[in-house]
Amino acid sequence: MGDLYRQVGDFASLANLLEGWAGRSQDARRAAQALIQAGELIAGHLGDPQRARQLYEQALARDAHAIQALDGLLALVEGQDPAATLDLLRRRGSLQQHHGDHQGLADTEYRIGHLYEGDYARPDKAIAHYRKAFEADPGLVPAIYAAREIYRKAGNHKAAATLFELEVKAEQSQERRVALLRELAQIRREQLNDDAGAIEALTRAEREAGHDLGVLHELATVLLQRADKRGTGKAADDDRRKAADLMVRIAEEVPVDHALVYCESALDAWPAQERAMELLEHLARESSQEERLPGRWVAYLSTAPEGPGADERRKRLGLAYLEAGQGDDAIVCLEPLLERGDAQAAHALIDLYRERGREDDALRATSMALDSLPMGERLPHLRELRLRLHARGDTDGAMDRARQTLSIEPADEEALEYLEDQLRARADHQQLRDLAFGFAQVQGPAVESKAPRLEEAARLSEQELGDVEGAIHAWRTLWALAPGNPQAPRELARLLEDLERWDELVQVVEHRSITTADLDERLELLWQLTRLHRERRQDLGAAIGALHSIRELRPTDEQAAAMLCDALLEMGDVTAALPLLEQRIETTSEAADRIRLLELLASTLEERMQDLEGAFSASARLLDEDPQSLAALDRMERIDAHTGNQTRLVETLAYRAEVLEGDARAEVLARIAEIVDQQLGDLERAADYYQQALDAAPGNPVVLDALCGVYDRSKRYKDLVVMLRERAQVETDPRAVAELYRRIARTLGDRVGNPDAAAEAWERVLEAGDDEEALRALAERRRAAGDDEGLEPLLARLAAVVEAPDEKRELGLERARLQQALGNLEDAANTVQGLVDTVAPEHLPTLQLLASLRTDLGDHAGLADALERQMQVLEDAGLRLPLAQKLTELYEGPLDDRDRAITALRAWTEADGTDLTPRRRLVDHLREAGRRDELVRALDALGDLDADEEAVGAARREAASLAEALGDIDGAWGRLAPRIDYDEAADAQLAALAAAHERDQALAELYVARAKTLRDVPSQKQRWLDAADVFEGRLGNTAHALEATLRAFAMDLGDEAMLERVEARAGAADAWDRLSQVYEKLVRDAAPSEKVLLLVRHARILDERAHSPSDALDRLLRACSLAPDDDEVLALAEAMAPRAGRAPELLHVYEVRKTKADSHDGRMDALARAVRLCDLVLEDRDQAFRYLAQGVALSLKADSVHEAVEALAEKLDIERPVPSDTDARERLAKLYVHLADEADGDAHASAELMRRAARLFEHELDAPQKAFIVLRNASTHAAVAEILDPLEELAERQGFLPQLDPHYATLVDEAIDQRTASGLLERRGRLLDEALNKPGAAAEVYARLTTLAKGDEATDVAADKWLGALRRAKRWQDLLSALQRESLRARKRPERRAALLREEAALWEEQLGNAWEAIDSWKKLKKIDPELTAEADAAIARLEERSKGGSDDAVSEVVDLDAPPSEEPSPEESEAFAEQIDVLASAEAELDELLGDGPEAGGLQEAFENAESSVEIVGEDVVDEVEPLAAYADEADVFGGPSFGDEDADERTAAEVFPAADPVDPLGDTVHAAELGEEATQLAIEGAPSDELRDDVLTGDDVLDDDAMAVADDWIEEGWEEVDEDDAGVREAAEAAPVDETPAPAPLLDASTQELDALEDLVESVESADSIAPPPMLDASTQELDDLEALEPAPASAAHAPLQAAFTQELDDLEEVVEPGPPVLDASPQELDDFEDLEDLVESAEELDLDELGVEEVAAPPQTATSLPPPPPPSGRGSMPPPPPGSASIPPPPPGAASLPPPPPPPRED
Repeated sequence: MGDLYRQVGDFASLANLLEGWAGRSQDARRAAQALIQAGELIAGHLGDPQRARQLYEQALARDAHAIQALDGLLALVEGQDPAATLDLLRRRGSLQQHHGDHQGLADTEYRIGHLYEGDYARPDKAIAHYRKAFEADPGLVPAIYAAREIYRKAGNHKAAATLFELEVKAEQSQERRVALLRELAQIRREQLNDDAGAIEALTRAEREAGHDLGVLHELATVLLQRADKRGTGKAADDDRRKAADLMVRIAEEVPVDHALVYCESALDAWPAQERAMELLEHLARESSQEERLPGRWVAYLSTAPEGPGADERRKRLGLAYLEAGQGDDAIVCLEPLLERGDAQAAHALIDLYRERGREDDALRATSMALDSLPMGERLPHLRELRLRLHARGDTDGAMDRARQTLSIEPADEEALEYLEDQLRARADHQQLRDLAFGFAQVQGPAVESKAPRLEEAARLSEQELGDVEGAIHAWRTLWALAPGNPQAPRELARLLEDLERWDELVQVVEHRSITTADLDERLELLWQLTRLHRERRQDLGAAIGALHSIRELRPTDEQAAAMLCDALLEMGDVTAALPLLEQRIETTSEAADRIRLLELLASTLEERMQDLEGAFSASARLLDEDPQSLAALDRMERIDAHTGNQTRLVETLAYRAEVLEGDARAEVLARIAEIVDQQLGDLERAADYYQQALDAAPGNPVVLDALCGVYDRSKRYKDLVVMLRERAQVETDPRAVAELYRRIARTLGDRVGNPDAAAEAWERVLEAGDDEEALRALAERRRAAGDDEGLEPLLARLAAVVEAPDEKRELGLERARLQQALGNLEDAANTVQGLVDTVAPEHLPTLQLLASLRTDLGDHAGLADALERQMQVLEDAGLRLPLAQKLTELYEGPLDDRDRAITALRAWTEADGTDLTPRRRLVDHLREAGRRDELVRALDALGDLDADEEAVGAARREAASLAEALGDIDGAWGRLAPRIDYDEAADAQLAALAAAHERDQALAELYVARAKTLRDVPSQKQRWLDAADVFEGRLGNTAHALEATLRAFAMDLGDEAMLERVEARAGAADAWDRLSQVYEKLVRDAAPSEKVLLLVRHARILDERAHSPSDALDRLLRACSLAPDDDEVLALAEAMAPRAGRAPELLHVYEVRKTKADSHDGRMDALARAVRLCDLVLEDRDQAFRYLAQGVALSLKADSVHEAVEALAEKLDIERPVPSDTDARERLAKLYVHLADEADGDAHASAELMRRAARLFEHELDAPQKAFIVLRNASTHAAVAEILDPLEELAERQGFLPQLDPHYATLVDEAIDQRTASGLLERRGRLLDEALNKPGAAAEVYARLTTLAKGDEATDVAADKWLGALRRAKRWQDLLSALQRESLRARKRPERRAALLREEAALWEEQLGNAWEAIDSWKKLKKIDPELTAEADAAIARLEERSKGGSDDAVSEVVDLDAPPSEEPSPEESEAFAEQIDVLASAEAELDELLGDGPEAGGLQEAFENAESSVEIVGEDVVDEVEPLAAYADEADVFGGPSFGDEDADERTAAEVFPAADPVDPLGDTVHAAELGEEATQLAIEGAPSDELRDDVLTGDDVLDDDAMAVADDWIEEGWEEVDEDDAGVREAAEAAPVDETPAPAPLLDASTQELDALEDLVESVESADSIAPPPMLDASTQELDDLEALEPAPASAAHAPLQAAFTQELDDLEEVVEPGPPVLDASPQELDDFEDLEDLVESAEELDLDELGVEEVAAPPQTATSLPPPPPPSGRGSMPPPPPGSASIPPPPPGAASLPPPPPPPRED
């Protein structure tokens, strides 16, 4: 029923139905929904808001959570009834909050805020609800916008800025975000004076807007303005740099003229802006304004001498100088470029140098310029160089030159052919193929030259490299170069088909089909394409294209046409298929087929083509064929409904209606009327159809309602009005008459538009009494007529009638405004005052109007009352601020009420806590009022906020004075004490306060505390002096005054006057110890040259005045350590040492001289002094030889040192002869051996030491056997040429060659890599073959060598030696096996294999007598080299003939020759060999005894460290004597900081240098030395100047001041920061040097015997299977290599890293069969690298000290008016002139970059 009502438009009945159902339903929720639907119908279709409202209220009564009912109510009352709207919105918000609907809640709160802002004029409440809105939904931009606009209009820009931020985050539009950020920046800059905030906002806008020129310009402007405010410094530079970057970005977008200005402005701001410089250069060149550039280059190079474009600009500047005739300036610019290889600079400098007579420099420039020769001129030189390198056998170099030739001239056939020949010879197929590819791309050579190379490349790729892709590429390239080549497309198609790469194959076939001229071939290719597309690629579209091509060639091909049609339909290409389908319909003779095809056509047009008209037409054709087709009718109706062809539908329905009667006819006619009314909009025809329907069904209510609606919408109101008037005339009930006239008035006013007649009708309504609606209508009429005088009484009557207070208020406000407009201000004020007193006590607009009227009347008291009332109403502090300001003006001005002014000012400060103005005025009022307690608090608050330090100080001082006057001494103290460091008046006031109230002790403690916490050295020093003055002047404590003075002196140790004060006070107290500590501190902090002077001065004081020569010697020794080359200081120390009884300490002096020496000879001189002192004076030869070991370490670097070492040993033997067992030269030889044994990580150093030991034994000590043993043992550890060559020479001289063979055999077995093993095998083979005449044994060695050789060349050499030894040993059978094996290995090298087969044939024939085997060898030779066919045939014939007539005797005779000659030694040789063994064994025993006797000399690493560092090697007794001295030397390191060994030196404090002398600590708790721990105690010992002082410290008699230590520690951490950083770098480098004593891992082959056995078994099995003689050494399989890898030892230490790396590499070599790397021990030792790094660090640190002394810059030459600016110096040298004058500026905004207007308010989102 409901659907029927809805269809016929009977909404009233439908609403009644829903209401009735809801009343009967027990389901409250569904009942509420029904009532809501009924209300929507009543409101939407029947226009009865009152009844709709009742229904919505009923819905809420049934279901309080029916939010749709609230929405319906809101739709009815919103905009008309603010109070009801507000109530409903609040209820709606409660429900949304309950359901967690945050977005809905945000919308509701926004609407409430909007209501408060508009209807209630309560911006404070509006802000509160707007806040709730965007807190619930942070993306609700309208709420944020509305709130910040309220703040902005009220003048509270700070609060508005905060909301701008929120709006930016929430805004989705990028354009509007940018506009918001720009407006925010403007507010921050102009209103809040916040440059940083403005920059931050514009920076974000820039990120958003990208290249918005306006934003970039604004941001650059603000940055430059802030930089100007900042002046100089890093922050200002950063701003200028950023501004420069922005101006460059603008310059890149604007026209040239503007761009030039922006570039120069950017360079004014930051001369080193790289992009600005580049762009200016480009624009200047384009606009012919290059005169702008030189000055900019000078400024750029001055700022960024190492910038990315510095070299190029230096060169351009130099050329500009050259052009201007300023040659010297040009040289300055260009010379640094010459050092960097710049050829253009070199060209320019040649003439400049020659003009100035600098021929050497000119030659150097000329040499550099050769690299810039034109490419064409280089070719002859490259060709000649290639030929020379090839002639020398350097084919690699020759190939490189050929490649260089091709890089210049790619078509050079000679270079190309040379490369090809070499690559073919090396079988380097990859590079040969790539060379062909490269040549194919070269322009110029003929195709005939490229084609064979590409064919070869294709063959190499496919057959040799297995690279099918490469072959495809080669054939493609060949086909592209030679399209007529028939082989290329065939081969290409074959490869592509094999790879099933159908897409590429299709391309090949398509190309062939296009290029072929044969029609049949083309058709065949097209059919092939069709099959490929359909069957392989499943690409129907491509197949269709091929079929089209076939039809174009043969239009009558029916098969092609059929396949094309099927393919089109299958693919869904209906458009192309339709003509074929139409053709089939036209040609089909069967009706059923036509019907089927037409149905297919119609459905296709409708469903797949969406061609509805075509489908309609096809359906019509179908109806012609089949008039009863329901499908056609349905489709036509469906099409009309879909297309909205209502006219055609009306005609159809009218046709049907003609044949119907009664209700059916009425229903169809009503439907027609509805269509005509609602769809066609023809009310007249609709009325006619409704009338016909009513005629068919009289009294039908639905038709009647519809007809009334049509009349109403057709505006036939006059007939209705006439009927209502006639009825009113006969009505007797006045109320009924009033209602009739009310309807007439509504119709006349709302429908007819006759307001005068309507007004008369409303007057008739009022005859029955005051009526609200009538009064409203009449009042509205007066408003429209502008009749203010007539409106005013009506408003009074209406206000008396209405009941709602809000409406009474609004009517009263309107009346007051009318009175105000009429000039009745007093009446208006009284009216508003009445409203405030009755219905609107808190209504903000009413209060604001009252304030306005009081202002107009000049009623200040009334205005103040109105403003006070507003203050009470407003909840938002930001909105209360302007009111508080206005109240302050009133109470300070016309009302003259100080107390109320104070209250207003407090309100002002509460509203804006950061504004200083009200606080200052509040202070003035409180001061004048004498309210001191409040004034103190106000002053404190003012001081907390004021940024003006002077004002803050005045406030604090005044508050302190008031506090003192009020008796609050602590409060006064607390206000003054924090300011004494930067407020002189506060400092003086505090001192006066202390004096007045007996607080001198507290004042002294405050000064001490401030001195401890301050970081500013002058201030800290002053506080210590202030404390000293208080201690001495007011408290009389001179001890504390001395301590404070010492701490002040620690702040500035260069203050001579302060030092005199310290000396005076220390002298008066007899405090020499304290004075010593002062000098220690001075020495520690002084420059190196000054340290020596201070130490000498202190030493003289200690000797002459303190009478302590021992302590004086300590200082002199330290001076020696700092100035090791200062002979005068050394003489003083040497003179002082005997008096002090400490001669052994001279060793330390020599150590220092050695450490500081700048050459090996200088170090050796120091070591020689130490050696002679130990040996000749102290008679300690063991210690002497420890120093001599250091000399040996140095000798490995300098031959002159080596000679000095041995000369020194010889001199010791002469000057101090001792028993032979301690002969100096013999001990030196022993020392060489010991040091060599320790040098496991450095084969070269070990070898050198062993050679020296052997030379001493052989030539100086006449012990050649020991020399042999030394070298033999050395070779065991390092089988390198440096050992083996002298070993062989010695063996040959002394007759020990037979001993080398077993030794070499052992070395081979113990070799750790193949390279070493190969070298040893070659040496052993040569020894056996050439020296010992044992070719058979040599053959076995060479056979083993062939298995280790890498590469064909090396293997061939080894094999040739093997074969030669077998020949000389006459071991024919072995020779045959070797030949067969080598022949097999040479199977890919025909020439070598042919030679081997020829020798094999000769061996069979001549030595083994086997003709048939010889024949077989000759036959193999024929197959390898057909050119030898004739020779081979002759040999075969000869052998066949010989075999026919040969005899067994001949064979036997030849076979007998196979017996090799005996190589066994004769009895005499055996006896001599045994004697040699005995002699060597005896010598070895003696040598072992010699080497094991006496103290160890230490390792080579230790010797290296001691030879060139400050680590001493001295006896324990000497260490005890020198330890304090060493500590002094560590402290006085040349860099001004701790030495390498003193890890805790940088932790010392000034208190540790100046320990408190008084047992009672004046500045803190007493701390004894024992309490400081081991570190401080040790430091006290090291720093003590005498034994007595050391004893005192150890016994705890002295005390140290803990607080003073902390203070001085702070100073040291800051004052020594630079020095500590330098020392830390040196110390870290020293500590980083590894000293590892872990033994090296065992050799690889010693630990893998089992694996080698397994490898040999494997080799034997493989070789026996191939009938080839097994190689005697490694040919490992993967499994055996894996077994070897399992034996890899873990790395023992960093020192063994090279060995481990080599170990791993050997495994990789075995596994990958590649060329072996260098021997493990060839690398330089890690220890030497560490020592050299340390030495470099020391040298760099010394250079750093020199830099710190300061070097005056060379002034720039004067600049004349006719020359270019002076050039910048080379990087790192000289000085620079200033950049061109002019400060950074910003040009006017770029074109089109005007500031955007403020963002418009967003649309309200209801």
